[in-house]
Amino acid sequence: MRWERLFQDLEDQLERETDAELEDLARDEERLRIARLTLADRLHALLSGPSSLHEVTVALSLTTLVCRIVRVGRDWALVQITSPGTRRGTALLPTGAMRSLTCNAVGPRLRDREHSVLSRTDSGRTSSPAVADAGVSSGIGIAFVLRDLCRRRRQVTLVSHDREWTGTIERVGKDHLDLAVHPLDQPRTSDAVTTVSVIALAHIELIVLV
Repeated sequence: MRWERLFQDLEDQLERETDAELEDLARDEERLRIARLTLADRLHALLSGPSSLHEVTVALSLTTLVCRIVRVGRDWALVQITSPGTRRGTALLPTGAMRSLTCNAVGPRLRDREHSVLSRTDSGRTSSPAVADAGVSSGIGIAFVLRDLCRRRRQVTLVSHDREWTGTIERVGKDHLDLAVHPLDQPRTSDAVTTVSVIALAHIELIVLV
């Protein structure tokens, strides 16, 4: 009986140590998962969840927008703005301009969506199921979108924390763009252009199609 009791105690001890190691590993994996999360990942998690998760309040430098997430890219979100009324409509928001993000849905439901955002592939790299389901646009950067607007000669309004520009994008560099500024009611012609502004992409908080 002594030997049986001894081995039973050893087995119980090994089980406790194994459980403790598994708990430590789970905590490490959770910390690693959180460390890999980007703001775009959080937005993808909201977009792939129930419609109640799509409604968010976004704080920019000097204003706050109440909006609905429509699409999410690598470093931007397409949103339908409901408030304030002066900004009502669809606009492109660079994630770098978002000071804070508030979602009406909180607690386990939201955390469950975020928990599924990142998963490991066989190669050891990370991929997001939410991103994979979002289509090709989920991997597109904002500079790519701006270059396409430039190619299409679409008039835009660019909003920063201290001013707005309206005109046609002339060209897009790595971290800046050239905007031919002209009145909204006139096409982009040499006579209509009042100036060409070079604007840092990091300075842009909102992009609206005119």
